[in-house]
Amino acid sequence: MKKLGFLTDTLIGFVILWLINLVIFKHNPGFIGVTLHPYLFLILIITLKYGYTKGLSAILGSTFIYICCAYLKFHDFNTIFKLEYFNPVIGFIVLGTLSGILIDNQKKRERDMHESIENLENVINRFQEDKQNLDRQSEELSQRLIFEKSTFSVLYNSAKKLSTHNIHDLFKSVLELIKEIINPQACALYFIEGQKLVLKESIGSLKRNEIEIDQTLLTAIIKDKKVISIKDAVNQKGAGVFEKHGVFIFGPLCMGSNGPVTGIIALSGISFMKYNSTNIRIFTLICDWASIALKNASDFRDSAGGSPEAIEEKFKNSFLNLYKYGTDAKEIIDSTAKQLKN
Repeated sequence: MKKLGFLTDTLIGFVILWLINLVIFKHNPGFIGVTLHPYLFLILIITLKYGYTKGLSAILGSTFIYICCAYLKFHDFNTIFKLEYFNPVIGFIVLGTLSGILIDNQKKRERDMHESIENLENVINRFQEDKQNLDRQSEELSQRLIFEKSTFSVLYNSAKKLSTHNIHDLFKSVLELIKEIINPQACALYFIEGQKLVLKESIGSLKRNEIEIDQTLLTAIIKDKKVISIKDAVNQKGAGVFEKHGVFIFGPLCMGSNGPVTGIIALSGISFMKYNSTNIRIFTLICDWASIALKNASDFRDSAGGSPEAIEEKFKNSFLNLYKYGTDAKEIIDSTAKQLKN
């Protein structure tokens, strides 16, 4: 009904004008001969209110009623179309068209202005949302920066423990460092012995003390010397090794930064918040540090006086030299004891 409101207003206008015509201008049907034709006001009102398209109802209605009334009065179309009597019709069309076009342009400008205002409001709202997101991200970055400062402080202080030359202590320090930073439920260090990974040190408990190396992913870790997580292994051949052994991440332990892989570090039971790219990078860094520390400890052990084989050979040569030169047995024992003490 709202869409047809212009028709209702037009009909009401015609009824009012018909009553005025009937009461006041009863000798001028259709207001023929009236200088300022009343239908012009109706056309002006309708077109200004509804625009040119809907104002056509008033223009066409006024033209039709005027011509019908003129025909009833003159009974001759030639008379009706004389300029003297046809002027009002021309006025209906010209006034209705001009006023309709003007109001349409005005309404178009208003619509464009409203659209511009709405677009501006949308832009402002987006800016506000972006600002809120930036504020939130800034807060998150600040918290992350604080966390990373403390993380690297812990890493630096804990990494000092990896300077030990005792391999057993080194393994323990590596796992303690991982536990402190990443906090898995369990972590373990395995050494490669033949075709198996043999457990050397652990914190918490994993499913097995030995793991077969005939798994595709384990072979890839040993060959490529890179950390592989359960996320990386999705849809890959051999991915079942993660579920089978309850492991989330495997990392290589090399003999030095460029040496061969001698072992693997496994992490299990990592929380959702801790299972992220940052902690995987930290774990990779710890694996690199542990590899360098393992090389240093191994070199120290294998250096003169460090290796059990070297000590045995040294004692053997010392004993033979002392015996060769006829040294007393008591002196041989005392010399050997002194070397052991050193």
